[in-house]
Amino acid sequence: MMSCEDLFQLENAFALLVNPETTPGKADPVQSMASAASSMFRSWERSLLSNASEQSLKRYFSLHLECVAHLLQILDTVYKDPSSNSLRHVHYTETSQILLSIIDELLKRHRGYFNCRIQAPNIWQEKWIGSHTDLLDSVINSEFRTLAGANLSEILYVYCSDLLSSTISYHNLFHSFIYTLNLLQALQSLHTSGRLNPESLAEKLLYLDFNYLPYAVGLQDQMLHKAGELRDKTEQLAYFEQQKRLVSLQQNTDGLKCQTRWPSLSTMLGGWLDEQINKLESKLFQEEINLPVAGKKVLLQLPVAQIAFFARLFVDGKLLNGLSLTELFDFISKNFSSKKQSVISPGSLSKEYYSPEQVTAGRVRGFLLDMVAYINRHFFPLLAAGIVLNHF
Repeated sequence: MMSCEDLFQLENAFALLVNPETTPGKADPVQSMASAASSMFRSWERSLLSNASEQSLKRYFSLHLECVAHLLQILDTVYKDPSSNSLRHVHYTETSQILLSIIDELLKRHRGYFNCRIQAPNIWQEKWIGSHTDLLDSVINSEFRTLAGANLSEILYVYCSDLLSSTISYHNLFHSFIYTLNLLQALQSLHTSGRLNPESLAEKLLYLDFNYLPYAVGLQDQMLHKAGELRDKTEQLAYFEQQKRLVSLQQNTDGLKCQTRWPSLSTMLGGWLDEQINKLESKLFQEEINLPVAGKKVLLQLPVAQIAFFARLFVDGKLLNGLSLTELFDFISKNFSSKKQSVISPGSLSKEYYSPEQVTAGRVRGFLLDMVAYINRHFFPLLAAGIVLNHF
C-alpha cells in the first residue's frame, strides 16, 4: 500500500521551522525532516513493488514532488521576506538541502515518474543554474561556433542563456531544465567525439525535437537559400523531397521536446516542406499549361499577420474546400496587397499562419465583433435593441 505518512511528517517538521508562532517540541525539526526524507525514499521503493497501476504510481510520485516544490517555494518566500522575524532562518541551508535532495533522488532514480509539468521552485532553479552555467560555456565556445556555424550557435546560445540567466522565472517548469540539460549533454558529446558539423548537429537537434521557433524559421531560411542556388524548379523539387525524407527518418523516442506548446520540429518542418513541394509542383504544372497571370491586386487595409489569421479562420472553420494551404497562400499573394506591402510573399503568410501572436488574434476578434454588431443593427434590429436594453 502506498502511504503518505512520511509526507505529513515532512510538512509538520517544516512548519516548525518556518512558522515563528510555532513552539518546537523536543524533537529537532531538521532531524525530523531528514528522517521523513529517508522514510520517503523507502516508501518509493515499496510502491514500485506493489500492485499499483502505472497511473496510480504517477499520481503518487507527482503528489510528493508537488508537495516538496511547494515547501521550497514557501521557504524561499519566508527567508527573503524582510518583515519576517523568524529566528529559524538559521536552518535555511539545512532545510533547503533536505528538500532539494528529495527532488534529486526522484529525478535520479525514478525519472519515469517525475512530473516535468510541475513548476520548478526558485531555490531549485538557482541550484540548477549554478551547477550548469559552466557546462553551457564549455559547450558553446569559440571552437563550437566555428564548427557548427555562427547563426546556429547564436540561436542555441540565446535559448540556453535565457534559461540559465540569473533572473528566475516563476513560470519555468521542471521540463525546461531537464530538456536543456539533455540538449547541452548531447552537444557536448558531439563536440568531444569530433563529430560536430552543421549536418550532424541538425540531425541531433531534430532528434532532440528542438522546436524552438527561431531555430525552425532559421532552418526554413537555410533550405530556401540552398534551393535558390539550384538551377531549375525540378532540382529544387528534388531537394525539398530529399529533405522531407530526412526529416521523417528522425524520431524522438523519449517524448521530450523543447517547447511543449508547439508542434514537434519534424511536424513543423514536414508541413512546411509539404508546402514547398506543393508550391513547386503547382508552378511546374502552371508552366506546362501556361496559365495566365493574375490581374490587378486588391488592397486590404490589414497587415500581413492579420490577413494570415483571417485565412486560418477560414481554413479551421472549414469554409474553404479543395484548396491546399500552398495554393491559398499563392492565391492571396497574387491577388491581394497588404496595408504596408504591395507584394505579400507566400513565405511570410506561412510564417504568420503557423505562429500567430495573441495581439493579432485580439485585433481580428475586434474586427469580427464590429461585424457582428453591424449585422445585428442592420438585419436584426430587435435583437440589437434588446442587447442595448440589457446593457442598461
